[in-house]
Amino acid sequence: PDFCAIDADGTVLWMPGVTAEQYEALGGVVQRFGKPAVEHFNAAIACARQCLVKESDTPLRVLHIGDSVHHDIAGAAAAGIDSVLITSFGVHAEELHPPPGVEPGPDLKRRVMHLCDREGVASPTYIMEACTWAP
Repeated sequence: PDFCAIDADGTVLWMPGVTAEQYEALGGVVQRFGKPAVEHFNAAIACARQCLVKESDTPLRVLHIGDSVHHDIAGAAAAGIDSVLITSFGVHAEELHPPPGVEPGPDLKRRVMHLCDREGVASPTYIMEACTWAP
């Protein structure tokens, strides 16, 4: 499970992964289900296939969209599916998009690749600053 999420107003929200990690440090046993576990992605894909695809041999195109290289991008890579990292909000927004007046440094793709290399996780298939739903 995620360690943190960023609320719409920028507040950091601590998620269940923090509690699980602390409980394990105390000697507790934790059973996880969620990102970045491959089983989480496989379950979602199986559900989509059952709900959306009429014939089992019809190819299912899957793209995972998220804001965390540790949970969204690493999990999608482990499951063998494409991913999009959203960079203008969420977990890594402050690092990838400095505040106004601060020199941004290298281009966005290079900043994302540096982040992934530093954290030892897979790189996203695609990078987007934001996405919106337009009816």
